[in-house]
Amino acid sequence: MSQSPFTARLMHRNGSCLDYLWFEPEAAGDARRPLVLFLHGAGERGSDVWQLLKNDEWLIFTTPEWQRRQPCYVLAPLCPEGESWNVDRFQRLLVAEIRRLLETEPIDPARVYVTGLSMGGMGAWSLICRYPQLFAAALPICGGGEPQLVRAARHVPVWAFHAEDDPVVPVTGSFFGLTGERVAGTRTMVTALRGAGNREVRYTEYPAGYMEAEYGIGAHASWVPAYADAEALDWFFAQSRAARYEVDWLRPGLWQIDDAGGDTCYVVVGADKALVIDTGMGDGDLIACVRGLTQLPLELALTHAHLDHLRHADRFDTVYMSHAEAPVLEWSREEDMLPDLRLQLADCRDIGDGDTIDLGGGVVIEVVELAGHTPGSVVFIDRAHGVLFTGDALGGWLQVPDARPLSEFRANLERFARLLEQPGYQDLVFLGGHRYQEGASLLHGEDYVANSPEKVQDLIELIDLILTDRADVEPYPIGFGEQAYTAARGTANLVFNATTKRQATGDR
Repeated sequence: MSQSPFTARLMHRNGSCLDYLWFEPEAAGDARRPLVLFLHGAGERGSDVWQLLKNDEWLIFTTPEWQRRQPCYVLAPLCPEGESWNVDRFQRLLVAEIRRLLETEPIDPARVYVTGLSMGGMGAWSLICRYPQLFAAALPICGGGEPQLVRAARHVPVWAFHAEDDPVVPVTGSFFGLTGERVAGTRTMVTALRGAGNREVRYTEYPAGYMEAEYGIGAHASWVPAYADAEALDWFFAQSRAARYEVDWLRPGLWQIDDAGGDTCYVVVGADKALVIDTGMGDGDLIACVRGLTQLPLELALTHAHLDHLRHADRFDTVYMSHAEAPVLEWSREEDMLPDLRLQLADCRDIGDGDTIDLGGGVVIEVVELAGHTPGSVVFIDRAHGVLFTGDALGGWLQVPDARPLSEFRANLERFARLLEQPGYQDLVFLGGHRYQEGASLLHGEDYVANSPEKVQDLIELIDLILTDRADVEPYPIGFGEQAYTAARGTANLVFNATTKRQATGDR
């Protein structure tokens, strides 16, 4: 195998491991390339990773012709004998490895693709249901999945393939998968995905007898024509999450919008005007997206001034933001990621404790200061809709520039907790600034933990442990020029450094 363009690697996490083949495109300077995750079928399971090369149609992605056309990375893991891609520990391991590679290789995070055949097609369906924000598109072939779960993938473009007379995996109806789960064929999955609202679903079903007549092979092997379909492959690689916004209706008058980077903003509608809370930093046209939801006059409220919350802020005539964010705004302006940011502090209406933004019809947004992550971080309370917008105030990142001392953050959390105990402020739903990764680091595959009043109390107790050197502390890789550390308790985790730990509350 010395002449193979692949290298054999091993991924491991929490006691689980998988061998995989890894293909790298030719170096292209600073250019970021897409990544294709290929999942093989049941017949290739075993212990020799090189056996994946025997069923070679999927190798189209690594050919010189394709690499000249569309350079990409390819990750092809090997499933052990008797196992399946739908096993939870393997899916977590695959996702953790992809996220590790996103940190270490010049991979475009907006163009991570998944494809697979037979058992691998089932794995592709399952992965986009469990991790829809990771994948730009999927190409599942002669597989199946659980149609009741596919609603989670309603934003993921899919082009699926199957033969009508497939004797191994039925094209329609339900059957038992390799791990005993009840699954449905591709035709059923496509119908369910379209019914969930996905408007970017394509489906190629080869008619009975086609495979034998055209290729002289069995009807299960629909991957042969699928991977030779130039139109489908061009479509596959044309998909990108960079300019995509994923919009979810939460309740009447309230929407959540996620961009490709995992930044979340919200639209709150009153009788007279609508308020956008944070803007994220996606490449798409946020105003056009919001205009698809409401035609009312728009205003913007910023929870804080980090660049991943205000990229499009200068497109709004009215912007609310605490003027205590002045140093953070300047730092965001200096970052290369937003060199064209035109928002000035003078353009923002200063806000603080007790201020309100009246949207009409009884929808009033209340401002509550919660400094810690930044000196002017605020949360917005909308009691008409029963929600509380936290931004990054409860995210626990206190190693960033201009973060406040842990002792000050603790005092502000206690004050916030007392507010939540008052009548009218209980049972509010907490909506964060990076909602699908709350309480977790997606780069390391940790579990999602929603913000809640419980998290407020856990943060207070965690800070006490850190300040008295009783917390289990580990180094954290993102430190902004100073070694950072992380610790966790209950639903809370917190990142800090020696400066924010030792500073007195009144220090600036």
